[in-house]
Order: sequence, then structure tokens, then C-alpha cells
Amino acid sequence: MQTMPNHHASSHSPAGGSRGSAVLMAVIALLLFAGLGSTTLAIISTQQATRTTTATMDQAYALAQAGIEYAKHEIDQGDDPSAANVALGTGTFTINTNPDAGLVTAIGTVGDAQKTHSTTTNFGKNCVVLDVAEAVSAGPNIENIKLIKSCLSMPTIVAWTISWTPDLQEKTTLLQIQGDQLYTLYNNPLGYPSGTTIDATDFTMPNNNGVTPVNKWKFDQNLPDGKTFFITIYFKDGSSTSSSFVDN
Repeated sequence: MQTMPNHHASSHSPAGGSRGSAVLMAVIALLLFAGLGSTTLAIISTQQATRTTTATMDQAYALAQAGIEYAKHEIDQGDDPSAANVALGTGTFTINTNPDAGLVTAIGTVGDAQKTHSTTTNFGKNCVVLDVAEAVSAGPNIENIKLIKSCLSMPTIVAWTISWTPDLQEKTTLLQIQGDQLYTLYNNPLGYPSGTTIDATDFTMPNNNGVTPVNKWKFDQNLPDGKTFFITIYFKDGSSTSSSFVDN
């Protein structure tokens, strides 16, 4: 009798199974390597961004420091240091001041990075005393007022306010200061009434520290005794100082 072939025998050989496993392992390996490559690139990119951010922040801080030094120099020379977006190197700096607190603030900017630095320093008001200890009226003039400078190179006075009580409608017409020569800061025959802030000719204090007399502060009529005078001087750096005295 003829034997029939067995059609239920497996048609897959062991060699075919091995090849399939190898391909699968290769694919998995490629995926792993691709993932590792992406992770490595991400780490490198993050490190580079961190280094860039650190560098720009350092540059911004250096600009803020430079702004502080710039401001101090401007104040020393009698100028207002306030400034916005001053270009320097790869960025800019901005200067803000609070003369009442003696405060200077500088903001350094490089791209999106910003650093702020603040410090206290002397302004004109800290270095010039308006000395009225011996001030007195004589006829139409106030005499014996002194400006005493103790620091900064060239603080500059730009305006004056003088008021008095009782106010009998007197007006101030002339102000002269004796520096290295006689300076007339204003001369207005019509005069200024009590409380007027007078935009006088700028007066820069002598470079050496010492006393500068207010030579003549003249009015349009004789000043009676018993008045109280209030005086404020304004500096170009934005600061101001005041004094008062009673004329007995």
C-alpha cells in the first residue's frame, strides 16, 4: 500500500527564525542608537544655551558696572549722569538716579539679558554747604553768605530759589558770586518776587575745596530787619540743598 505524504508538517525552518530575530534586534539597536543620539544632541544643545546665557549675563553685569563708573564720573564733573541705552561693546547701559537718597542705579543689557547694579555716592548737595551762619541784610543787599565745597571736582549750580517772610513785595534783581573772578548769575532790573526759582547762569564751583563768597544778593529796595529768608540751590546732577536764616 502507498504511503501518503503528511501535509501537517511545519514548513518553517530554524534558519528562517534566526534571521527574523536578527533583523528585529538590529532594528531595536538602531532605535536605541537614534534615541541616544537625540539625547546627546539635546544635552549638548542645552549646555551650549546655558553657556551662552551665562556669557551674556556676565556681559550685562559688566555693562552695569561700567554704567556705575560712568555715572560717578559725570557727577564728579558736575553733570547729570541720567542716560538711557548708552551703547557700549555688545550691549547698552541705562542710568537712573535718586539724589535725595544719594543713589545711582545702572542697568546693563545684552540681548535679552539684563543685570542691575546700585550704589550710593556723593552728589552736589553732599559736597557743597550753603553757609548762612553770618548772613545779614545791609540796605538792599544780603551779605556774608558762603558756599563751602568739601568734595567732588566741579559741582555745578544751575538755579536758585529765595523766598522771605514777611513778604512786602520786594524783588531780587542781582546775584553775584566771587569765584576766581566775579560772576554775575542774574541781573534783572524788573526783579523776581519771593519764591521764584531763578534759572541763573550756571556756576561751577572751583576745583579746589574751600569757601566761595556770595558777593552780592541785591533787591529793589532796602530790606527791613526781622525777615526770615529761605534759600535753595539746585545742582546740575539733579540734587539740591537748602538753608534759612533770620535777619535780626
